[in-house]
Amino acid sequence: MLLARLFFAVVCLSLVTQTACVRRHADTPVDLEVLRHGGLEDGGDAISPIVYVNVRDRTNRLFGLRSRTEQLLQQAGYSVAANPSEAGHILHISVLGAGKSAREDARALVDAGYGAAAHFSGQGGSALAADVLLVQRNIPQARRPSRQKLKNISHRNAVDNSQMRIALFTRREMFFDAGLPSAVVDFLARELATAMPRAGGGEAPASPTENP
Repeated sequence: MLLARLFFAVVCLSLVTQTACVRRHADTPVDLEVLRHGGLEDGGDAISPIVYVNVRDRTNRLFGLRSRTEQLLQQAGYSVAANPSEAGHILHISVLGAGKSAREDARALVDAGYGAAAHFSGQGGSALAADVLLVQRNIPQARRPSRQKLKNISHRNAVDNSQMRIALFTRREMFFDAGLPSAVVDFLARELATAMPRAGGGEAPASPTENP
């Protein structure tokens, strides 16, 4: 029995080191899993806890993802900016697509990494894929109040950037033309907020549970 448990632990560790993680939120009303490659890094306490969230949804089915992500980040201690020039953290979320996919194909899509083409097999369960970029930067200080809202967000102000690819998978057929269920939007928003570096003064979103 001890040997079997040790073998199981080694297998789980092997999956983690392949940078594809499977996670499930215990309180999610639909059977969703998460596969993830890469992660969003912490640039340190010197980065202002002000975040700007940008969502590009190629599926046109994830209604409310930006507002829900912003809400969760505020609960985690961030202030939300309406202009990227005011933010120390700029979070770009690019929803690549959604469709039928076998679980192993969804894993391969994630393992391909940030920026790679996203293809769905057209058979099996359902998958949703997104690329996420976090740019952390110093906020330039204007000498005159009238220039406080600066337009320059060039690489000269960037401190760090990190990327991850994330996919939601379910064995059910759940992607509808009218839009994805609100539970899916909430699930993805929680994953994104959980992946962000912690900001002081707030509470972290509900942690997902590991599922090997």
